[in-house]
Amino acid sequence: MTIRYEAAKAMRQGKVAQSNVELNKVLIAMQQIAPTLAEEQLTLFNNIIQVMNQARITNDWLYLADIIEYELTPFFEK
Repeated sequence: MTIRYEAAKAMRQGKVAQSNVELNKVLIAMQQIAPTLAEEQLTLFNNIIQVMNQARITNDWLYLADIIEYELTPFFEK
């Protein structure tokens, strides 16, 4: 299972502490991916980060889980 899947799973199960640990792992992986992206991809990536941040601020764990599992997939599969 991927770190994205583990994070999304914890969020959907309402495991807040575990969600935060797994989210940190996802963010670290995202930091590693960002320098490899072309400008157009980086713009989209930054937009996704902003949406993720808003979901986190509002404690919308289900939405954040969906973003991590589905919207980030193309960036991690390269």
